[in-house]
Amino acid sequence: MIVTVADYRDNDADSGTAFEQGMAYVLETPIVMFEETDYQTNLMLTESLTTFISDPSELAQLDFHALPNQPFSGKRL
Repeated sequence: MIVTVADYRDNDADSGTAFEQGMAYVLETPIVMFEETDYQTNLMLTESLTTFISDPSELAQLDFHALPNQPFSGKRL
């Protein structure tokens, strides 16, 4: 499992993060993405995740052994 913390300051995903998340997706590894900004998020990141979280308290409560299928909600790039 990987947890992507998408704390970008603009609308462009970090290429290293995009590669790591893409590799996890290909290997069928669960992906949790945490983002609390209002920037547009790269489609490659939003469509490959398992669970999207935008609230830090929800992330703290997340059961990492039973991840919900929770799609991205927000603006896509």
